[in-house]
Amino acid sequence: MSIDARLNNVMPALSAKERASLILGSLKDGTTEDPKWRSTMPPSQTAEFNRLIGLMNGCNIYLSHLITRIAGLVDLLDLRIGWLATARLAEMQLDEVSGQLPKSRRPRQPVEIHWREGSTWAQLGDDLTELISKALPLRWREIRATEIVLDEVAREFDGEDPVKLLLRNELNRSRENALKLKSFLEGDGKEVAFSEPQDEEIELTRGLLERGAHL
Repeated sequence: MSIDARLNNVMPALSAKERASLILGSLKDGTTEDPKWRSTMPPSQTAEFNRLIGLMNGCNIYLSHLITRIAGLVDLLDLRIGWLATARLAEMQLDEVSGQLPKSRRPRQPVEIHWREGSTWAQLGDDLTELISKALPLRWREIRATEIVLDEVAREFDGEDPVKLLLRNELNRSRENALKLKSFLEGDGKEVAFSEPQDEEIELTRGLLERGAHL
């Protein structure tokens, strides 16, 4: 008996989860799914199969928008860290130049160069530190809420990651960047506390997934 014939004999015996897992694997690999995965499915499996396919689509369509949004917001914080580093460097260089002047020519008051009207480089650095330190823990909770919900869906597929590798890499990049930014702020003297998301934050992410799963 040929391999194709053997596979045809096996097809009707597949469970709803096995069929959905095959389709998930095909989606992640970028290959065409075998029509027999669906056509040989008994009517009794339809409801469970559709539920699992809905979860798969919810992850790769609706949660993909969330993952992209989180990545963009973390990248924005990374850009502001660059501004912060520039402000701190400008402040240090100003102090260094002032210190090299002869004592008789040093100003009685600290020299301040305004980067814009009404704000010094030191103030800019402090403002950026405060802004980033407030936003970063929120981004971290969004990352963790997304990871938690994806882990829940993965358990439905016996541990297989329900999102494409590109999306998983984007989420992992956001996690790594958030930890890097936290380390930078702490090196700048600003403590930043990361915490697990609250139940309502996880529910918001689940709600987004379920909205896509029921379309």
